[in-house]
Amino acid sequence: MLFERVFAVRIKNFNQAFRNAELDMHYSLSKDMTPLEDVLEILQREGSQAVVGRCMRAVI
Repeated sequence: MLFERVFAVRIKNFNQAFRNAELDMHYSLSKDMTPLEDVLEILQREGSQAVVGRCMRAVI
C-alpha cells in the first residue's frame, strides 16, 4: 500500500514543491507487510532477484 499511504510518491517533483517536508509512513504489520514465510517461499521458488524486484515495486 505504498502508493496509497504516501502522498509524496504520487506527486511529480514533490521534493521541489515541498522542500522542507518530512515524509512519514506507518505500516500495519498485519495488513501491509508480507509474512516472512511467503518471502522465503518466493526466495526459494524464484530466487533473490524476484524478491528484490518485488521489494522495489512495493509488492512485498
